[in-house]
Amino acid sequence: MTTDTSTEAVNRLASVLAACDKPVTMGAVATDVAVTLRALAAERDALRAKLDEARNQAPMNVMTSKLFADLNILLAQHAEMGARVQMLEAENAALRDALAAQNNVIDGLKAELDDARGVMTDAYEMAADHRAEPDHGNVRGWIEVHLRETLSKEGRADG
Repeated sequence: MTTDTSTEAVNRLASVLAACDKPVTMGAVATDVAVTLRALAAERDALRAKLDEARNQAPMNVMTSKLFADLNILLAQHAEMGARVQMLEAENAALRDALAAQNNVIDGLKAELDDARGVMTDAYEMAADHRAEPDHGNVRGWIEVHLRETLSKEGRADG
């Protein structure tokens, strides 16, 4: 029953009591009073049930609110971690690119060093051969000429 129904019942009872100056039987008044009291008791019981339900749900609502607050905090932390992971992945990619570039430079320097070793080895071997021949007196000059020729063949005449 709603409050409007109980108000109507009270108004009906009041109208019955007001009509007492007319010939009304006591049984009719008692019946109306009993109906009104039952309606009010039913409404009271319904309100108590709603109140008990609200009391029982209040801890659940508080716990649910806390859980949602914790969930929101965790979601915010997850978003922060996702942003940090993306930033670290970008840094990692940049470091990998820089390392690859350095490795390419190192490989180029190793190749040049190997080329220079080969040229020097050839020059020393030729110098040793040249020293063995008695008719060549200027070994150093011969090595310089040979190095210039070798470098010009390789395209590095400036060296």
